[in-house]
Amino acid sequence: MTGASWLRRAAVLADRRRWWIVALCIAGQWAFLGHEVRGAVSHNGWLFADGDDGPWYWTTAWAQTTLHVPITAVGAGWPYLLTPLAAIFGPNMADGLPSVVALNVLVLGPASVVGMFLLAERIGGRLFAVWTAVLWTLMPLLAISLYSSTHRTYITDFFLPTGTGLNALADYPSTVFAIFCAYLVLRALDSNSLRDGLLCGVLLGFLALMKPANGPLPLAAVVVLAVMFRFRALAGTVVAAVPAAFALWIWKGLGTGTVPVLAGGGGSGGGASTVANNVHKYVNIDFQHLAQNLHDLREVFWSLRLLEFLLVAGAVGLIARARWKGIFVVGWFVAFALIKGTVSYSNVYDASLYRFLLPAWPAWTLIVAGVVFCWPVGTAVRARQRALDLARAGASRVVDRRIVAGAALVLALGPLLVIVADSPAKPGAIIDENYTGAPVPVADFGIHVHQTGAHSVRFTWNAIGTKRAATTYVIFKDATNGCGPMDPVHPLCRFKMQFIGSTHSTEFVDAQAVTRRFYRVGLAIGATIQVDYQSFLLMSKPVAFAPR
Repeated sequence: MTGASWLRRAAVLADRRRWWIVALCIAGQWAFLGHEVRGAVSHNGWLFADGDDGPWYWTTAWAQTTLHVPITAVGAGWPYLLTPLAAIFGPNMADGLPSVVALNVLVLGPASVVGMFLLAERIGGRLFAVWTAVLWTLMPLLAISLYSSTHRTYITDFFLPTGTGLNALADYPSTVFAIFCAYLVLRALDSNSLRDGLLCGVLLGFLALMKPANGPLPLAAVVVLAVMFRFRALAGTVVAAVPAAFALWIWKGLGTGTVPVLAGGGGSGGGASTVANNVHKYVNIDFQHLAQNLHDLREVFWSLRLLEFLLVAGAVGLIARARWKGIFVVGWFVAFALIKGTVSYSNVYDASLYRFLLPAWPAWTLIVAGVVFCWPVGTAVRARQRALDLARAGASRVVDRRIVAGAALVLALGPLLVIVADSPAKPGAIIDENYTGAPVPVADFGIHVHQTGAHSVRFTWNAIGTKRAATTYVIFKDATNGCGPMDPVHPLCRFKMQFIGSTHSTEFVDAQAVTRRFYRVGLAIGATIQVDYQSFLLMSKPVAFAPR
């Protein structure tokens, strides 16, 4: 059997068993993740590294169970989806994390493989879709193996939990949503259908609502639809994205006191100045910092030249094979690389760069997969490929109106109604900043205080621990209840109290109680606590006590 004959047989088999291969990819994804969690990724029970941003999402979701919000520093989309889980498991993020991880790993993970298959099929057919799904599954393993041993720990400890959905951040769900948004963009390019455009707009709007930093993908979608004169699909996309844009506008105004882009600007030119300031805040391309990131990448990665070759060859291959679809994929990746890869707070050494580029990793995978299209083929093969693409596009069914209506209800109208009904958090219900760095719910620990000596106070509290992670109790006291003057816009407790000790039991003795003081107990992550960096799950209500 010749090599060409063997390849043809393998191609026929892969085409025939494509969904079996996709299923194997899903199983391989789970196997890789299980192996890394058991041996390589550092974690405290169910708590994996999240840059201390996980509480932002979980606390926001918990506050929304009573239609309240803290500072809206994060997007509204992911907390909106987490709200039912927060209603079930309560304010303690550690208790709810298993459900979040299960949602990410067992639902969104397989969905990402299927989504990559469908997206790649729109670009290059079934065989390319199979190849892309396999590459999407193998990419994390291949990437980790190509990093230096000294930097590999940063990848596994700080990026992998976010990149595989092992924490409560919105980055991984955003990546999966981005895959299906891109798929719908390509459907709209093929069909120019109003319904396809409406469904595309609903998902693109919710993607921006989930994280406003996902904006480059909706922008690329609008540009490619306009350039290709897909005006029916473009109109549907823009109209369907309006509720999410309006919801985001209300959300930011509710939790920060300022409305993005439209805020402020008294006097002549004030509005234009505010728009420029907001654009500069989110789009501040610094090529010098990009060069520094590339230099650092060269220090820790096996070969920067390999990445450059894959980018150029893959981009050429995709554009040669699929024209504007390829341009859309390349633009998707380049837009994120320029906007997020050049900001000062993204860098290689702490792995933050990879997290900020996470919604563009599907585009990068498609670019790498597209290198195969650089293999020279004859004009007859090209013509046959074009004919198959046109036949596939023409055979696509128009999306069912019930699917469009359901998506609009859940992902467009639902968030808008919830956000309109929200109000700022009640004063003292959530603490923020200083010791915590993130909003933390305030709970009733049932603290009881008893004087045991002239200057000795013993107080006890109910066990508030969790079986999901190792925790400890941290005790504070101060002349005030720890809350400074509250901002009327977002009345969070700007927590600041004196740290006096920590314990694993449910009692503590203060041997220096000489005057009236307020006490609080915090449930903190970890067996030991560093005063300069503490990550809390809950904080108790203040209790005042004056020794006799």
